[in-house]
Amino acid sequence: MKVLFAINNEQISTAIINKYKQLYKEDLEVKSVYYFKALIEEVKANKSYDRVLLFEDLEPFPNNNIETIDQYLFDKIDSVTDEVNNSDIIFVCQERRTANDKLLKRFFSLGIYSILVGKDRNIDAICKMIHSPQTKKDAKKYINYGVEDIYSRDNNVDEVELQRIIAHFKRLGDQKEKYVESFNKVSEQYNNMQMKIICNFLPEQVRKYLSRYSDKYKMYMKMKDELKVKVEFEDQDLDLSNLKLIDDSETETDKKKVMAVGKMNGKREPINKNIDGQNVKVVYDEKTGQEIHIIEKEIIKEITKEVPVVMEQEKEIVKQVFEVPKDYSKEVLFIGGSKVGTTFLINAIAYMLSKNNIKTAILDMTRERNMYYIYTKNNEFLRQKAEFCIPRVLETGSTKEGIEINKNLSLFTSVPGTDRKSYSHMKLLQILKSEFKVVLIDADFTTPLDYYKMSKDIFVVQDMDILTVQQITTFLRELKAKDVSLDKIQVVINKYIKSNVSGKKLMEGLAYYYNPQMTFVDELFNVKKEFFTVPFNEENYAKYINNLYTCDMDFSNFSPDFLEMISVLCSVIYPVNDGNLGKYKSKKFSIFHK
Repeated sequence: MKVLFAINNEQISTAIINKYKQLYKEDLEVKSVYYFKALIEEVKANKSYDRVLLFEDLEPFPNNNIETIDQYLFDKIDSVTDEVNNSDIIFVCQERRTANDKLLKRFFSLGIYSILVGKDRNIDAICKMIHSPQTKKDAKKYINYGVEDIYSRDNNVDEVELQRIIAHFKRLGDQKEKYVESFNKVSEQYNNMQMKIICNFLPEQVRKYLSRYSDKYKMYMKMKDELKVKVEFEDQDLDLSNLKLIDDSETETDKKKVMAVGKMNGKREPINKNIDGQNVKVVYDEKTGQEIHIIEKEIIKEITKEVPVVMEQEKEIVKQVFEVPKDYSKEVLFIGGSKVGTTFLINAIAYMLSKNNIKTAILDMTRERNMYYIYTKNNEFLRQKAEFCIPRVLETGSTKEGIEINKNLSLFTSVPGTDRKSYSHMKLLQILKSEFKVVLIDADFTTPLDYYKMSKDIFVVQDMDILTVQQITTFLRELKAKDVSLDKIQVVINKYIKSNVSGKKLMEGLAYYYNPQMTFVDELFNVKKEFFTVPFNEENYAKYINNLYTCDMDFSNFSPDFLEMISVLCSVIYPVNDGNLGKYKSKKFSIFHK
């Protein structure tokens, strides 16, 4: 059988060839291509292939916008199907896709029926597809073709419509009395999912007003993607005294209300009742007619507060010194475009925190898993430990399964390309926080959404290349639409040098999303937010290259101005007493920029 491999990993290609021979006692005649252009040219020139095996991550995508990527893929594969003669295309998806993905339904319309997603993305399943491609009937069932997709256009809002809605509220200006009336009219034209999206993009003053005076707005903002609170009933008679709260949801505030709910099969608006002198909300199970009680229980969250105990004035520096509670812990996520230095900064911050006796964990949740290469030191034992450390942490509950870099620093990563969505994200972070004071999450545009929602701070890393600003603002806008609070963003301008592009101008670019046609603008966060600049130094860069080569992350001999800024970032992440990082202080270095 003659097969064209469009795969950018020789090890995977070899494994498929060997496994196919083992399973079916037949050699595959294989040719490999490594780019979409080469793939299209090959199928044009040679019509004799029995199968075309195509991996979605064949080559880097020219854009980080999901819709743009999908259209790019569709156009390329459409060109392939124009040339393929009596061949079956086998498409192996990236891990982010599910069987319900709307792009796969578009592929189905092109006649592509052999598609692998999720746990089916394995060598055995690929070999089976090569030997016996999926039929149209099987494919229709596999991708739920004809079933409404929760991410369908019906649940999205056209950008032109969204722009008009935003413009309308901006025209109202200070006529706050018209906010609620206009919002109610808009809500009559869109479904709940669409209104949830619209709410996230309304002007800030409108959102603040509606959050106080519009019941509909409050309803949309309370909608959750998943139930985060679990309740156990110890008695079938639903005695309120036996309600037991067994899980707690994350919150940004000092106090929250947790709704303890019985086994609800149906949903209806609750009504208020007085039962045994206690105010209780009641809903009814639509199937059984059973009355289900809901009790609102106020939980006081014991949050750690950064309590200033003294202010020191030191020339140009204003520093706050903090006392930190013993049980203080924090998860912080770092995100940036390709090559801006996100992983570099995480390593430097982790190094300094650990050297100051702060127990720190690095959690690598990127697709490329660069930390795997940095810290396994070409050692087979460390590679095997790194590959399985996260599942073992979840299985055993022990953080000793990670790679110990020093007594205060451990790494949790895996082999590049491995699945990240199958992990219990909340459980993993809870285990790490039980042992470490700080968890630094290395993220990219494909990192599961839960990490963005659960992190206390999101550090956006940007360098001086203004052409990459659009990538990060597009992604931040997607986070905003998915209910990730952008109020917790901190901005770090890495590799900073003096030029016409000032830090302030970069902040103006990062704080707003503009569509490519520059006809639409959306504010992501306050442009006046404080930001940090990490200076570029050629000698520092050379030292980091040496660190990578020797697999030894030692930053102690980096320049004083660089260490000063890393110490500032450390103190923002984990407030420390002034003496802890004192050896890196520089009285002339300006900490904050506005």
